[in-house]
Amino acid sequence: KPEGTSGHWQTQYPQFETGETGSHAAADEEADEVEEYEARLATENSLESRLMEVNAALERITAGLTRELVIAVPPGSAKSLVASVLWPAAMWLRDPGLRILGIAHIPQISTRDALKMKDVVLSALYRELVQRLADEEGIGIDPETGKAWEIRSDQKEKTNYLNTVRGQRVTGSITGGVTGMRFKLDSDYLD
Repeated sequence: KPEGTSGHWQTQYPQFETGETGSHAAADEEADEVEEYEARLATENSLESRLMEVNAALERITAGLTRELVIAVPPGSAKSLVASVLWPAAMWLRDPGLRILGIAHIPQISTRDALKMKDVVLSALYRELVQRLADEEGIGIDPETGKAWEIRSDQKEKTNYLNTVRGQRVTGSITGGVTGMRFKLDSDYLD
């Protein structure tokens, strides 16, 4: 495993039969399992390292150290999940009034990511975190109700929604227009 990644992923070595069969077929099968394991291990370590780099880059954006980021990783590397779902949801924990623009090359991907973020934001664990931040640090208190912010009850849309402290997520695609809407975060526009 790359340095600093121990314990993040628990890789399982293949289980082999304990008895000797003397069969070339069994030995070949075991050799194939070892080869497959080694290939998976290299892929997992590579993916974990890349995700750690993506996370570090997103943290630099969050800290205001950089304003631009291109994430160039292979499809299926969890780039959209991290950058277009989890990171904006985490940003709302710190600044729930943030206006987020989620863009993808095609509308199906930006819709998928907006729905996943909404699911995260509505989850019991996330709501517990929001409540704790409101209670302990005064973050995200709705001035009208005096309670922790939530998705507005009139926001039934899949892709565009507001919260009760004026935070907003709007979703678009390269093929759709969103110019002039003044957003802080955009994500995933090149798939």
